[in-house]
Amino acid sequence: MLATAADGYAFDSFTCGLGGSGNPQPLTITSPVTICAAFVRTYREGVGTYPAVGLTFVVDGTSLSSQGSFAWKSGSTHAISVPTPQTGTDGVAYVFSSWSNGATTPTQQVTALASNDYIATFVPQRTRSAAKWPWPERVAGNRNNVERQQPEWVDYH
Repeated sequence: MLATAADGYAFDSFTCGLGGSGNPQPLTITSPVTICAAFVRTYREGVGTYPAVGLTFVVDGTSLSSQGSFAWKSGSTHAISVPTPQTGTDGVAYVFSSWSNGATTPTQQVTALASNDYIATFVPQRTRSAAKWPWPERVAGNRNNVERQQPEWVDYH
């Protein structure tokens, strides 16, 4: 017996004269029998990153690097996350900023109650990693009063 779901639904289980969630299932008919199939609503969920430069995201433990589309059963809960920081295919280091649903942590649990897109937005990582060299010296007054100027920090993207 094979149960086929209509668009927007997924097979859940057989009931009535046949039990279980396997689909298809073997069936031998020796007398009249009623077979029922239960279906659940599914929602199309999109998960990805912006900018689309090969940044990695994780859905239910599976790591992906291109936009993904999933058909999740209504009411099911799923884990989505992004590692941060990470380097894109463009060679730029990026840090996580926020999700399209407003969440500001790189890991979240989402429940499929309607079709949604979950896009993780990243921004280029800014670091203060170097000072201009050499550090000039400035002499004020005499030999016993030597001051060093503070280095001028340069932002690298």
